[in-house]
Amino acid sequence: MSRPSSRSSALELLDSPASISSEIAENLADIRRMNVRFGGTSLAIRCLLQIVAGRPAVTLLDVATGSADVPLAQLKWAERAGFQLQVTAIDVSREVLSEARNLISHDEVELCLADARHLPWPDRSFDVVQSCLALHHFEPSDARSVLMEMWRVARAGIVITDLYRSRTAYLAARLATRLTARSWVTRHDGPLSVLRSYTPSELATLAEVAGISGVRVRRHLFFRQSLIAIKAEHER
Repeated sequence: MSRPSSRSSALELLDSPASISSEIAENLADIRRMNVRFGGTSLAIRCLLQIVAGRPAVTLLDVATGSADVPLAQLKWAERAGFQLQVTAIDVSREVLSEARNLISHDEVELCLADARHLPWPDRSFDVVQSCLALHHFEPSDARSVLMEMWRVARAGIVITDLYRSRTAYLAARLATRLTARSWVTRHDGPLSVLRSYTPSELATLAEVAGISGVRVRRHLFFRQSLIAIKAEHER
C-alpha cells in the first residue's frame, strides 16, 4: 500500500482539550466505540498477553490513557483469565482524566496526571508499560522520549498499539468517521490521526533510536500496528 510521502505535524483538536471542552465527552465516546469496533481494544489485550503469559500478577502502566477504556477492558479480561492485573493510567490533560473518572468505579484504575515524556516513577516500576492509539500525537523527538521513558520504567516489556500511515488508511478513516462518529471533533481528528501516524518502519526506527532492544513491529487489520519489546533478563 502506498503511503503519504511525509507525516503531518498539524495538531489534532484533542491536543488542545480546553478549546473543545463541550465536545470532549462525545469525542472520547467515539474513540471508545471505534476501539471496540475496529479492533484496538482486542489488539491491546493480545499484545499484553504476549508479555504476561504465565504470570499470576502483573502491574501495568497505561500511558496517554484517554478515557481509560483499554485498560478497563484488560482488567475484565484478566479477571476472566484468572490473574491479577493492577493498573495505573496517566494522561497529561485534566479534562481528559475527568472523563476517565466518570467511567471508572471502585478504584479499578489509579488515574494520575503526568507527562509521558517525563514519567514520575523510578526505573522498572511496572511489569508492563503500554500506550494505545496515542504515539501519533507526539512529534518524533517527543515520541522517542516517550519510548525511552516507557522502556525505563518497565521491568518486563512495553507495548505500543496505534494506527499506521497510508493513503488507503486515510481514505478509510474519512469514511469510517463520517459513517460512525457522532462528534465533529472525531470527524476532524480521525483522518488527521492517520496522517500523523508513523509507518511500521518509522516506528521501528524510533524504538531503535530510543535504545529499545528486541523490538517486533507488526501490521494488523483496520490499519493498526503493534510494537512489542520484551526485556532480556539482564535488563530487568
